Amino acid sequence: MKLSKKVFIVNDTHMRDSMHIGCKMVMENIYYLCQRYNLDVIGSDENISEIFDKKSFKNNIEDADCIIVNGEGTLHDNAGIGIFNRLRIAKDLNKKIILINAVWQNNSITKKYLSYFDLIYVREGFSLKEIKEDGAENASCVPDLTFYSANKIA
Repeated sequence: MKLSKKVFIVNDTHMRDSMHIGCKMVMENIYYLCQRYNLDVIGSDENISEIFDKKSFKNNIEDADCIIVNGEGTLHDNAGIGIFNRLRIAKDLNKKIILINAVWQNNSITKKYLSYFDLIYVREGFSLKEIKEDGAENASCVPDLTFYSANKIA
């Protein structure tokens, strides 16, 4: 019997932007890939507002081995403070944090949060260049998760 890692997803755009085909495809692909690689998604957070119930969030991630952050459309122009506030709680609990599918641009203020991430995957070369210049040595570029299932579009 193979033991699975428990993950919690931050910035689940599936429900928040349910009419946006890109958000739907990205989230379906994240859930599919988690299942394929034996990662048990124990919960997700679609609300990325700066105002949130910190105690509830802490309880929700307590059993997670890892936090996966969907960087889709949220981490440019110094945005994403709500995400980073959640990640501070995760770091205090010694959770591993992985940023995926991110665009990283114009983050003169929020670049200080890059140390929260154990692994970083951006979705295009411009973001990779900028995020490395901002200090992320652990960043790599992989294709946008939308393209993972592009062949399924009818």
